Amino acid sequence: NLDKLRRLRARRLSLSARAGARVEGSCVRHVCNVFERGVRRFPASEGLWSEYLRFLQDTGSRNLFSGVVRRALSLRPRDAELWVAACGNEMDVGNAHAARVLM
Repeated sequence: NLDKLRRLRARRLSLSARAGARVEGSCVRHVCNVFERGVRRFPASEGLWSEYLRFLQDTGSRNLFSGVVRRALSLRPRDAELWVAACGNEMDVGNAHAARVLM
């Protein structure tokens, strides 16, 4: 929702593509910082981890996704959804070998 409003505002103000990308990157970084504070404070919160991972998938932050899912798996090694998400990310990147190793 916030991202949609940001895009509409950028279009209304007719910002250049470069300025729009800069604003988008700063918004994503800010939201990631909020999630990071949350998962540090509440590491056992399954819902918070899943929302964080969903946000990273939606924004296309593949590198951040890999690191976050690795940390989530170290805290919740028996969560099948996390393993599937990690394998799906590796397949999306094109690394079938790593996805097979995870399974």
